[in-house]
Amino acid sequence: MRIEREELLSLARTLVVAGCALAFFMVLSIFPDFSFVGEASTRVEDAEPSGFLWVRAYANITYNPFLYTFSWLSGQGIYSGNFLFLSKPPYNVYGPRLLDDEAVHYAVVGQLRINATFNFVLLLLLGLLGAHDLYVCMIVGAVGFPIGGVLGAFAGFIVAVAVVSYVKRRHGAGVLESGWNSLQDKVEENWVNG
Repeated sequence: MRIEREELLSLARTLVVAGCALAFFMVLSIFPDFSFVGEASTRVEDAEPSGFLWVRAYANITYNPFLYTFSWLSGQGIYSGNFLFLSKPPYNVYGPRLLDDEAVHYAVVGQLRINATFNFVLLLLLGLLGAHDLYVCMIVGAVGFPIGGVLGAFAGFIVAVAVVSYVKRRHGAGVLESGWNSLQDKVEENWVNG
């Protein structure tokens, strides 16, 4: 079985697009109010001679359902729980508020690692199935989270699906394909007209 050059290029293009979409999602995941909303209360359990602290944290965190897809699918999209972690020495300088923020970020980073892998596979699968417009829908859903929480995320996703469906019916092509074709036409027109 021999893979044709066009099939290989199509697979490479799909990998690049999925990688770019994942990179965009990872950038969004860096911003706290965009990717999660959370708070924690902490208590120091033990202090190491080196200055590190063993901290018990109780955290309440709501993750963005389109950036932390696996967390939502596994039932941890809204997390409430306690955990133990090792804190860095700057606690002694900045105080307990920094420790609460560190606890939230500790919980989020654990979920981010799992979700980055899952989202890449999901985006790659969407690309292989030719459902590139769902990238746009997922991005709109992710943007809806800081505006309206979980409801805002799902409302944004549903509105984006409706718009994508309308554009596809009206133009016979998806949003991304229609936009790309329009851009190509304008570039060619400007190139010919000088």
